[in-house]
Amino acid sequence: SALPVGKIASLLIVASMTMVVFYLQPTSTKNSNTGSRFATVESLVDHGTYAIDKSRYKFTIDKVKIGKHFYSSKPPTLPTYAAGVYWTLQKATDMTFKKNEREVVPILSFFTGGLSHLVLCIYFYLLARRLFARPIAILGSLTAVCFAYLGVGFATTINNHSAGAALAMVAFYHAYRAHEPGRTKKRHWVLAGLAMGFLPPVDLPSVLFSGILGLYLLLKDWRRTLLLVVPATLPGIATQFGLTYVSSGGFLPVYM
Repeated sequence: SALPVGKIASLLIVASMTMVVFYLQPTSTKNSNTGSRFATVESLVDHGTYAIDKSRYKFTIDKVKIGKHFYSSKPPTLPTYAAGVYWTLQKATDMTFKKNEREVVPILSFFTGGLSHLVLCIYFYLLARRLFARPIAILGSLTAVCFAYLGVGFATTINNHSAGAALAMVAFYHAYRAHEPGRTKKRHWVLAGLAMGFLPPVDLPSVLFSGILGLYLLLKDWRRTLLLVVPATLPGIATQFGLTYVSSGGFLPVYM
């Protein structure tokens, strides 16, 4: 009898997520990388500013001085999203970084790194079902994604790698679907463009990936690429430039 691929895949993903949840980062007071992002999150919600001077994570070396204040050097899109999660959590439970760091940090880590890993696993499985005919190929490759690549470790905290990998996989899956023979559904073109647009704001070097994927779609159907994909990238592009300007006073990434 054929392997129950769907059920086994579900168990693999659940097991991987269980491992991620078990190892969620409990604190960031000694981690400069994640501390830099949490400094922005805390400052936005508790102090109403992107300046991190009053944050408990201001010790981070991943910061830049603009005028008289220090700011995180990390791109602002992911921390701003995390700040929305933190604001919601604070309003619902009254928990804060100051009073409840060991509860707040794991929760925010789950809603950033953890959920990104879940999205990556699900979309990889959907892609593998279309790429491979043999169940062992589908399940074997999914096992590697669930347990045997560095992103599983990154998924235990807030980071650009997990979010970037998830957006890249979403973009590639829908681009692949759009590139299939025949007249593909418009939603694949739109969703590919949306993910391509938000990918660079989360992981700056991935602008190259979005560009190559755009060329891949352009060669398939230039009209749909210009009419569906390009407009769908605009929210991500606008978010990048808008939040960079609000947080730093300029349009170029702080890294530049």
